[in-house]
Amino acid sequence: MLFYRSLAVPYTQHDIQAFNAIYRCIYRELSREEKRQAEHLVDQMIEGLESPELAPLIYGVV
Repeated sequence: MLFYRSLAVPYTQHDIQAFNAIYRCIYRELSREEKRQAEHLVDQMIEGLESPELAPLIYGVV
């Protein structure tokens, strides 16, 4: 959450790569509620991307 709060819209490729690095490391340790919150953050990131083409780069987005 601290990292996400440090980001500014529009989200860049660098922001996505940094988010992915953190998310991949902690994903398995997250509770069900924390995973739900993370999914909400991902949705917000998708809405605020500087380019829609960056969406597939977000970890877990197909």
